[in-house]
Amino acid sequence: MVTGVVGGSAHVRWAVRNPRIPLKRNEPLQPDEQYDVDDIHLPPADKRPPADSGLHPTTIAFALIGVTILLSVGILWAARAVVSAPGSDILDKMPLFPVAVIGGFIVQWLVTKTGQAHHVDKRAVEGISSIALDVLLVCAIGTMSLATIGSNVPAIVVFTVIGVGWSVVALIVLGRRFHRDDWFEHAIADFGQSQGNVATGFVLADMVDPQRRTSTANAYGYKQLPYEPFLGGGLITALSVPLIVSMGLGLFTALSAVAAVLIGVWGIRRKPTPAG
Repeated sequence: MVTGVVGGSAHVRWAVRNPRIPLKRNEPLQPDEQYDVDDIHLPPADKRPPADSGLHPTTIAFALIGVTILLSVGILWAARAVVSAPGSDILDKMPLFPVAVIGGFIVQWLVTKTGQAHHVDKRAVEGISSIALDVLLVCAIGTMSLATIGSNVPAIVVFTVIGVGWSVVALIVLGRRFHRDDWFEHAIADFGQSQGNVATGFVLADMVDPQRRTSTANAYGYKQLPYEPFLGGGLITALSVPLIVSMGLGLFTALSAVAAVLIGVWGIRRKPTPAG
């Protein structure tokens, strides 16, 4: 979290002041661009449905989040039942969070398709999400073993330096080669996620593109749907330690390096070469 927020903020300030890095926020607004981020997806005032005088927006937000959690639990239990039927326990240690991303997408899609999106207050959802994230961080820190950390300080320092260094290289060197348009806005969000969590990426995306003039926020959010169930604390993350124990650290590292190279080459090659 510290390296993500502090390091990411420093990179944003550097990019804003660097004339060689094109940022949409440094370009003058066009006449057809929206100035209010919250009203980008809202219909004209005369075509909006009348305000609902029933449930409070916060109550609706809590209800939808509760439905999302219950739906996600059901999806996870169903997946475990299907996988465990032939005797596999591969999903037994898979956490709920990656599945909650899928559950949230389903609930949002249903609310939009049924024409009830105007009842959902964005600020109420964001407020509840912020409180939930703070509680999650406090609980995570509270369950850490200080004795274990204290006995492994050298290893933690080495891994931290390597991780931050690799993320910086990926941001500056690979970011502009992976993304077709607005490369820094997209890459800084990925940097935040690599250092902290999904929320850190959103914070940095809003910092570098406060008026949402690029597709960074939407692209970054939709990326979590295929990413989180596998790598964001999902299947591959949960299986990494058992795989290391079973096949050995050397072979696991080699396979991971090959996969990273292949994905990196694919990401670079899929970007079209600018004309001229």
